[in-house]
Amino acid sequence: MTTPGGPPQQPDVPPQQPYQQQPYQQQPYEAPGQYPAQGYPPPYASGPPRKSGLRRAGGWMFFIGLALLILGIIGLVLGFGRAVGSFDPADFDSPTVEVAGSTPVDLTAGATRSLSASSTSADVAATCTVTGPNGSVQVVSSEVFGETIPNLANFTAVDSGEHVIECSQPGVVLGPAIDPGDIAGAGMILVGALLLGGLGFLLALVGAIMWLVGRSRDNSAALR
Repeated sequence: MTTPGGPPQQPDVPPQQPYQQQPYQQQPYEAPGQYPAQGYPPPYASGPPRKSGLRRAGGWMFFIGLALLILGIIGLVLGFGRAVGSFDPADFDSPTVEVAGSTPVDLTAGATRSLSASSTSADVAATCTVTGPNGSVQVVSSEVFGETIPNLANFTAVDSGEHVIECSQPGVVLGPAIDPGDIAGAGMILVGALLLGGLGFLLALVGAIMWLVGRSRDNSAALR
């Protein structure tokens, strides 16, 4: 803009304000996993890992089967221990003698021996008599606890000296003492342990397969 007879004048320019730094405004904090105000999760947000019912059931089945398998192994150990405990180690010092006719054997007082069928005549259930050195006679049969158990009968020598054994049938052998109750109990424990351990093994195997299949499905669903 100019005035008559004077120098040209500069246009009015507002004075510049000094630079002022804007104060820092902190953005509101959002905890991990929380959705923002828009109502939908950000692209990078992820929820907890998915566990299907198949995976959970497989895990429970595996641990139950493993527990049953361990109990079965413990039962086998107890069964074998009871079977071995039914034999007296001191009795194994005396050899096995086959009874043929009148068979003399030397026994000490209180010694217990068993009469059973030999391996060549497993069906023998004979009645035997044991005559002691003083003439006392014991009748030995396979009746134990009111039941007939073939191939097994025990007797205890009353006096020390030579005993004469005679049996009604051939194929009987004299051997170490055996407790029929312990043998029967050990057999029941072993059978139960085998069944329990077998069931536990199957449950653990099926449970492991179910858990692996469930985990594979969960991983596939998480990648979609």
